[in-house]
Formats: sequence, C-alpha cells, structure tokens
Amino acid sequence: MSRTEEVRITQNCASGGQYDMGLGSAVIRARIARAIAANEGISTHHLAALLDVTEWPTQQLYSYAQAAGARVDTEGGWWPRPTNEPLFGDSFPV
Repeated sequence: MSRTEEVRITQNCASGGQYDMGLGSAVIRARIARAIAANEGISTHHLAALLDVTEWPTQQLYSYAQAAGARVDTEGGWWPRPTNEPLFGDSFPV
C-alpha cells in the first residue's frame, strides 16, 4: 500500500482523520476488509465502507475476519485462508 493510499484511507476512516497506529487503525481495518472480501467475494470498497459506518470494535473485526478464514502473520498482517494452490512463501497464492 502506498503512502498516498494510507493517507487517503486514514483521512476517510480514522477518527478525526488522525493517523492511528493502533489495532483499530484505518490501515488495519483496510487489511481486514481486503482479507474478508477476498474470502467472501464481497467488494472491498463496499465492505470497507460498511466497517467504517458500523465502527465495530477491533476484536469483533478480528473475529469476523477469522471466521471468514483470514489469519494473522507474525507482523499482524491479514492474509487469505490457506489454499491447495502453489504458494509464494507460506501465505500468498501464486
């Protein structure tokens, strides 16, 4: 994600437009939205808007993402569920 995209997402989603490095940040929410959208076939844009409107607690977002098959890597990034397809590393379908 480019810095410009991070700023745009943060301005649109974070409380008061402030950059938030916490687990509830716009960047983390965007990652969760992408993970869920990839697994559930939901438009990422539509889901991100839904998450922003509902302002779900972070734990609820993580629970929903896990239920959708997303998992967390050691750096806290969300990746799609494991697949039987060839993988790049241990997370990305080729």
